[in-house]
Amino acid sequence: LLVTDLGNGCQAQDDVVVGESRTAPAVDPGPAMTLTCVDPRLHLDGSNSDQGAGFTYEWQTQDGNILEDGHTLRPLVDQAGVYELRVTNTSNGCSNAATVAVDADFRMPRVLISGPPMLNCERTTVDLDGTASDSGSGFSFFWRDLDGGGTLVNDNTLAPSTSSTGRYELVVIDENNGCRDSASVTVRDTMVNIVADPGAAPLITCSVPSVRLDGSGSTAGIDIIYQWSTNNGQIDGPSDQAAINVSAPGAYQLLVRDTFTRCESVAEVMVASDTEAPMAEAGPDKTLDCSTAEVVLEGSGAAANGGALRFEWSGPCVLTGATTAAATVNCGGTYYLLVENTFTGCNALDSVVVFQDTDVPEAVISAPDT
Repeated sequence: LLVTDLGNGCQAQDDVVVGESRTAPAVDPGPAMTLTCVDPRLHLDGSNSDQGAGFTYEWQTQDGNILEDGHTLRPLVDQAGVYELRVTNTSNGCSNAATVAVDADFRMPRVLISGPPMLNCERTTVDLDGTASDSGSGFSFFWRDLDGGGTLVNDNTLAPSTSSTGRYELVVIDENNGCRDSASVTVRDTMVNIVADPGAAPLITCSVPSVRLDGSGSTAGIDIIYQWSTNNGQIDGPSDQAAINVSAPGAYQLLVRDTFTRCESVAEVMVASDTEAPMAEAGPDKTLDCSTAEVVLEGSGAAANGGALRFEWSGPCVLTGATTAAATVNCGGTYYLLVENTFTGCNALDSVVVFQDTDVPEAVISAPDT
């Protein structure tokens, strides 16, 4: 710089050196990142950019979202998008910018469980089928009993089994993004208490040769079936009714089954018989003669079970006692005594002969000697 004094023509000179600083700052927004279920928020890393008191930082995005620290080298973001980091050198006013892409992987794993069949009296264990769920490399899973108290067998597989009712949940985890999803199923049962009641045990007798077994006190319903069986008796007619007719002593079993729940019950009834004939004794033979116009037949009887007896005489000349053990008759012939056990209707027959000696003796008087 030259300065001249116009009054006296004197001059003075000095100089200054002007330097040049146009270097842009280094900027590095860091590596690309991915938001996941494990890391739904991430810190972007611009730490490889120029740092120091003479630098400022500004992050911007059009499609992402900066939660905080947008003027630092490590902002917090929670949305996929393109993020720009601008670094400014406050000493020379130069700035530089670069972008980094943030992706997002929140894909949930697929979890599917087939509806299990219901437990019943035949099907005491059911399988829980989760094999249609995502599995294999990169996935893990576990089962849990939501209600407590249940037991799962082979729960380290996608198809465990259980014999307990309740709600069971399958949780599948994508190990690549940490996302997990779940599904649950409910295991129910239809088991019911079935009652088989064959009824009272009847007695087969001579007067009642066929008796009815009545299972109507058993469980009844639209899905209930009945089946009678015996190894040593005799069923007369259909055996698939609640009540049946039988004609022989023995053991009879009643099976009652619910065709829907598969539950069943069996009970047995013993049918006895009393068909033993009583003892009938018509007594000794008798004889009528001219001095004995009538005789008493001395009958008797006995029942093995001690039952009451009915007596009935038949023959040519029963005067009295036809319905008692001793009957009075007044002519010769064969007389029959029927003895019946009034409880069982069983009877026996015996006979006695009454002889008749009424021949008049011949009276002969010889003529006297003359």
